[in-house]
Amino acid sequence: MASASFSFPVKRLGAALKIYAILTVLVLISATTLPLDAAASEPASSQAELIIVDSSGSEHRLTEQDFALLPQTTLVTHTAWTEGPRKFEGALARDVLSAAGIEKDFQKIKSIEAVALNDYRISIPATDFTDFDVLIARKMDGKPMTRRDKGPYWIVYPRDENPELAESQYDHRWVWQLWRLQIQ
Repeated sequence: MASASFSFPVKRLGAALKIYAILTVLVLISATTLPLDAAASEPASSQAELIIVDSSGSEHRLTEQDFALLPQTTLVTHTAWTEGPRKFEGALARDVLSAAGIEKDFQKIKSIEAVALNDYRISIPATDFTDFDVLIARKMDGKPMTRRDKGPYWIVYPRDENPELAESQYDHRWVWQLWRLQIQ
């Protein structure tokens, strides 16, 4: 009789342990299938909008589709952040500004503030965009860039074509995760 009263709680405990084990396995499986962060699961094309703010404060929004309609340029160059030369595809910065209606006032612009998703910002002399074929890249090595790999847009200088662009003052102007250009 003592064993009968003792075995009932053990059986109940065994059932509870089985349920606990099954739930633990399910939690582990679901945890390994979830992304580490939103950027990891982000499709290459999501949030690929570029905002250009002109000197009057008006915003011009370029969707990924708008950006793709601009004349596209390919640039192969080294960067300070990647190994070996990389192939970048995108639009010249001056063409992006022209698409936002900035072309008519381009000679009056002193600088352009580039803003990244992490709020990094730097003022880039407007002459950079006229003196060099600075690219606003959407693709690197043939693949659209996600936030995880410096996208959705990255300002890329043609440093292999212009040795002076290898100077550190230009490295700070290579804004990745670019989302906004503000005319100053």
